[in-house]
Amino acid sequence: MDLKGRRAVVTGASRGIGAANADALVEKGARVAGLARSVEPLDEIARRPGEAFLAVPCDVRDPAAVRAAVGRVVEAAGRIDILINNAGVGRFGPVDEIGEA
Repeated sequence: MDLKGRRAVVTGASRGIGAANADALVEKGARVAGLARSVEPLDEIARRPGEAFLAVPCDVRDPAAVRAAVGRVVEAAGRIDILINNAGVGRFGPVDEIGEA
């Protein structure tokens, strides 16, 4: 699959599955904005030669931080075509009882 010209956002992109997803998207031609709390690993990925990766520090538990990160991505990339919600927080219970915060 060729993703050339596509803009992607991957949360939890600093390590593990998130980093692997970001790498795979870049390999397929996408420009990727990686969001994560861990700044150093994100910056390391962004410094790789030829990487089409934008490091965006963001704690997805903070709605204001997410809005700011999305604004930064849209400003830099113009749009978002692909979203991989990889970052996770353990909240257990009925989904309709879990608030945004």
